[in-house]
Amino acid sequence: MVERIPSALQYLEQSLQRNPVYAPAWVELASVHLTRADDGWVPSAEGYGRAREAAHRALALDRNLAGAHSAMAWIQAGYDWDWAAAEASNRKALALEPGNADALLWTGLLAATLGRADEALREIDRETDEPWRLEGLSRVYFVLDRRSDADAALALLERKYAGELPFFIAEIHALRGEDDLAFAWLDRAYAQRHGHLVDIKLSRHFQRLAGDPRYKALLRKMKLPE
Repeated sequence: MVERIPSALQYLEQSLQRNPVYAPAWVELASVHLTRADDGWVPSAEGYGRAREAAHRALALDRNLAGAHSAMAWIQAGYDWDWAAAEASNRKALALEPGNADALLWTGLLAATLGRADEALREIDRETDEPWRLEGLSRVYFVLDRRSDADAALALLERKYAGELPFFIAEIHALRGEDDLAFAWLDRAYAQRHGHLVDIKLSRHFQRLAGDPRYKALLRKMKLPE
């Protein structure tokens, strides 16, 4: 994975040179910088600084991009320790896209960090669309170390919505460190031509798996650059 980060940055920068107004690419650039900083590949000040610049560029282009607000929540929590700002950014992301995976994850992380687990859960449980509620609960229960609840929510999600959400189920398994299951569900998403599969390189949950031959093989099958 470490050796692939320079290539990821290179491709993103080349893409943005050609199309500097494509806001989702700025979000992905922010995510790569954040990963580099959090994993110790660059000094925190450098990584978070570059991530902040990229997130601001994304927001300047599209204020309604949930991923950009989620990236800001990551920066505000992970580097600024500005919890109020992080929660505000995360709320904005969820309001724009209730099923956004990163925003749901940050809901759980912030609640756990601030000692308000019952409040994270309350917010997610208000989701009226059952598949997205189960998707969010699967993530947040896992983050809160409520493994049996996480397992139950995920099992129900898989049983009832395998045909609708294979990509997101794969993300949850990646979050849980269950790489074989993550790839199995990615294969299902590929077989079903699931629309969100095109976001595989934009999802930070799969960045950890980028060095796996199965990841490269899937990109080749999708005719995407490795």
